[in-house]
This record gives sequence, C-alpha cells and structure tokens, in this order.
Amino acid sequence: MEPLTENEMRDQASFVGWDFDDVWTMGNDHPVFYDSGIRICGSIVDNFVTSGEGWSFDKATKILTLNNFQYKGEGTTFDEDQEAKNAVIFYQGTEELYIVSLGENIIENTFDDEQKNIYGIYSNGSLTIKGEGSLDVSVTGKGGHTFAIGSMSTLTLDAAAITATGGPARYNSIGLYANYDGILINSGAITATGGTSDNDLSYGIWSYGADASSGTAGTVIAKKVKSVTAKGDTLAIRWGLLTYIDGIGWENDGLSETEKEIPAGNYVYPSADVFTLHKIELVGVTVDDVIALINAIPDPVVYTQDCKDAIDEARKAYETLETDEKILVTNYDDLTDAESIYNGMQSDKESLDLYKNTQKGEADDLALEGDSAACTDLISDAKDAIDALSYDCTKTLDENKAAVDKIIDDLANALALQRDKDAFEAYKAPSKEDADDLALEGDSAACDDLIANAKNDID
Repeated sequence: MEPLTENEMRDQASFVGWDFDDVWTMGNDHPVFYDSGIRICGSIVDNFVTSGEGWSFDKATKILTLNNFQYKGEGTTFDEDQEAKNAVIFYQGTEELYIVSLGENIIENTFDDEQKNIYGIYSNGSLTIKGEGSLDVSVTGKGGHTFAIGSMSTLTLDAAAITATGGPARYNSIGLYANYDGILINSGAITATGGTSDNDLSYGIWSYGADASSGTAGTVIAKKVKSVTAKGDTLAIRWGLLTYIDGIGWENDGLSETEKEIPAGNYVYPSADVFTLHKIELVGVTVDDVIALINAIPDPVVYTQDCKDAIDEARKAYETLETDEKILVTNYDDLTDAESIYNGMQSDKESLDLYKNTQKGEADDLALEGDSAACTDLISDAKDAIDALSYDCTKTLDENKAAVDKIIDDLANALALQRDKDAFEAYKAPSKEDADDLALEGDSAACDDLIANAKNDID
C-alpha cells in the first residue's frame, strides 16, 4: 500500500470505511478521535464518554442535558493563548452549544488559584441555556477573574430559572458574562450577582456587546421574562443603560437610585452611562397583575396625581402583555373608561385655567380712574381668589366657571359699595366746612360746642 501524501491525509475521502459518524473526525492534518470540545467534571466528552451522573450529550444536536446534575468541586483547567481558565463545564468549540436544564441543577466550582480565570460554565462559542428546570451556578474559589456563566460570543438564556454568582476575585467578579455579541434573556427568572473583588470590579451582568456607536445590543430582555435581578458591589450591569425599546413602560429616569424596579419589556443598552446603579430588578407582569392594577384605579375617577399614577401604571403593565394575554384582561374596559374620564377632566382643567386668566383681565377692567387704594386692593384680592380657585372634578366645566364668575360678580358689587363709601367720605369734608361757615363773630362757647358736635357727628 502506498503511503498517503499530506494532502490525502487531510482529505476524509482517503479513509474509506472509517466511521466518521461515531468514532472519527477530521483534524487539521489527519483523522482524530471525535472530541466534542466539552469537558465536564474533568471528563472528556467524546464518542466513548457521552453521559455521566446527571448529564448526557447528544453529538448530533450539540445538546448537553443537565438533569438533576449536582456538582461541587474543582473544574478542568486549560491554558489557552497564555490565559489559563478553569471551569466545571468547559467548551472549547466554536459552534453553538445548547445546555438544557431539567430538574434541579447545582454547579459550584471550588477551584482556587488567583493566577487563573475561574468559571462555573465556560463556552468559547455561543451558548444557549434553556429548559424547564433550575440552574444554580457559582464560583466559591478565588481567582484572578471569576465568572459564574461566561460566553466568548452570544449568551442566550431561555430557561425557567437561572442563578449565577461570581466568586471572590483579584479583579473582575461577574455573574453573567458575554464577550462580544451580547446577552439575550428571553424568558424565566434570572438572578446574576457579582462577588467580592479586591479592586472594586463586581458586576451582576457584563456584556461587551454593548456599543452605542455600532448599535450592537449589549443586554436585551424580552417581554415574556418573568424577572431579572442583577446585583454587583460596583455595578448591577456594566456597559450601558437599560432602555425600553417600544417606548411603553419603564423610562430611564432616576437611575441614580441604588435600587430600581422596572416592568418587564424589551430592553437594550444604548450607551455606557450607568455607573452608580448597584441593583436592578425587572419584574414581569401577569394577566392577574394587570387586572388587579385596573381594579386599584379609584372609582369614581378623581383629578389627582395618585389617580393618574394608578391609571398610567395599569396602562404600562397592560402594554407589556403579549397579544394573546391582553384578551384575558376582563376589566380592560374599566381602564379605557378611566382614561377617557381623566382625559376629559384634564381638558376641563386646561379650559378652566384659560377662563380664569380671561376673568382676571375682566377684574382689571373693572378699575376706574381715580379709584381709591381700597378699590385697588379689592381687585387684587379678587384676582388672588381666582388663582386660588381649584378645579373641582365633581362639577361640570360650566359649574367651575360659575365659581369664577361669582368672584367677578362679588368684586363688582364690592367696588360699587366701596366707591359709594369713598364718595360719601369725600362729601363729608365740605359739609364740615359748611358747619364752620355757620359760626358768627361773638358766638358764645355754647355755639362753638354745637358746631364741634355737628362736625363730630359728620365724622
């Protein structure tokens, strides 16, 4: 038999009869035993080892199933590009890896070496975690950098419940980490916590994909997510600010708070300007939650900030539901009725404010040249009373306007009375002079007293 050339050694067709489905795979220069690229609890997952206690691997679908998998111990160490990594589940491949979580799964990496990066789960390629079970991943040994779950590409979470806790570290301690293409949280209840860091680099979620200039999404949280909690001693989430895509629901106000609850929705990082937020909680909304929020709207609707907040909260919660969920909100008409009533009140309030300004002008028009200071004060007091008059939502717009009109009518009456009084006071002065003119030379003291008494009576 002629020996194969180098090119023939690299050609699978040269190896007729070899089992490339279950035993062999083509390496760079020649066939090699199939290696999935996965290391789990120190075992090499290949054609000969495809399952263990609580786990199994399907080569065809690239699915690693964890079914009540519970492991506490050291992971597998690899030196890659002079960067040593250790992980309980270690994937070196570049194709996407799927992990399905069934039952209760617990992974704790106790490996301790401050010169190495330590992971609970590490994937060189994209990583998707899904399934109806729970997955609790943590690092308890101290490393240079520690990551509970880390992907060098996209990290997609679609499981019922995932808890990721970074361990003590000299530098970064991170719960959920994606290096380039972002983190997509599609469903479930997710908790990501950064551990202690010697250099204040503790983050719940870190996604290098967040890049406002390129439009790359760093962390996206879908509507059907039940809850997301991110906590870190340094930041809850590194590289960006969560913003509601649809414009319905949470808005990016008040983010200097150390804790913020945000309704579930579509969220994305557009910029890197959250550096004071330590904890972020996104709580999903159910149909029952929306029904309860609508029932909490005051009945009857009143024109107050609390009532408006209740209506707005119910509307925002309703808009986070999927289309097939919205039809299950049995009291939705109550929400639209409340919105219509409140909007009508708002319109009446704005009309009343315009009318009040017009009537204040009417008050000024009642002033006459030569009016006394008392008349001027009456006009000023009436305008103040108009300003102080609040919109009464239990009355019609015409009834509210009538209250303004009454102030103007009362002012007109008060001005008429004050002007009569002023005229009367003005008439008294010459009358007193007339009394003085009645005095005659040589009048007795009694006459003088009579004149003085008359002037006092006039006063």
